[in-house]
Amino acid sequence: MNYLKTLAALAFALIFCQSLCSAQTIIGSLPYTITTSGTYLLNQSLTYSSGSSIAIRVKASDVIINLNGYSITNTFDQTKTTAIGIGACDVENVTIENGEIFGFQYGVYLNGPSSGTSFNSGHVVQGLRLAYCTFRGIFLENANNCLVQNCLLSSIGITAGA
Repeated sequence: MNYLKTLAALAFALIFCQSLCSAQTIIGSLPYTITTSGTYLLNQSLTYSSGSSIAIRVKASDVIINLNGYSITNTFDQTKTTAIGIGACDVENVTIENGEIFGFQYGVYLNGPSSGTSFNSGHVVQGLRLAYCTFRGIFLENANNCLVQNCLLSSIGITAGA
């Protein structure tokens, strides 16, 4: 009888744990490129010291980036930066949530094609605090069916030293 209970518990775990126990990948340093769908999170605040490119580049659809209450900060001279905090191009269903992004030209930049079928849809940007982004805090270009909620933007268009 114990054998049947153990077998039933194992079957239950195999059926239901895959959705409940999805693997999470820690982003431990910047720059970081995401090439596989899944959940990514920070376990500490991170700095990015380049004046260009993208601190967290998303190259896959169906990605969740949970900053987990931590921040990503660009430490490069903000008067000269063209760097992007979190950026993606031609992907779908990217969620960016729960943290802070400071000192980039764009805090979040999600871009899609300007014509034809848009692959820039279904994004969720929520629970973020963005500051000292020298051009735009959150920019969804050529996007549709996206949600931005509960975000605080301050000192956008200026640098921390100004």
